[in-house]
Amino acid sequence: MTTEPIADRLLMPNDPDQARTYREYIVCYATPVIAEDISAGISEWDPDARVHLCSAPEEALDLLRRRPQVHALISAEPPAELASSGLLRTLGGKGGRLVWLATREDIDTAEVDTSVIALDVPFTTATLHAALSKLGDG
Repeated sequence: MTTEPIADRLLMPNDPDQARTYREYIVCYATPVIAEDISAGISEWDPDARVHLCSAPEEALDLLRRRPQVHALISAEPPAELASSGLLRTLGGKGGRLVWLATREDIDTAEVDTSVIALDVPFTTATLHAALSKLGDG
């Protein structure tokens, strides 16, 4: 009889071919209801996703540092601010991309790196899914 915790057996089965692969996402949004809505939309689009919620970029940076890979960070913080804090560099080092929630006016006037996926707000589940599809397989 094994003594390892059940959670460890689920995440790391003895047979590597049975290991489930999943993508990790970080939703950084100050309004919990909207963050939960985004999380639900991600889970609909990627049922095996692991979604982590936070309300500030400092928390997102901490979450990023504790994970080996992150598929995407979804945030309303301007990319320039995330870049100056080092968050975008850390995200890129984890293989992830930014999905930036912003108004059309902000998107049109910002100088945004081509790796950033802009999602016009207000968004719908369909437009969120369209933005997530631009991430590729990671």
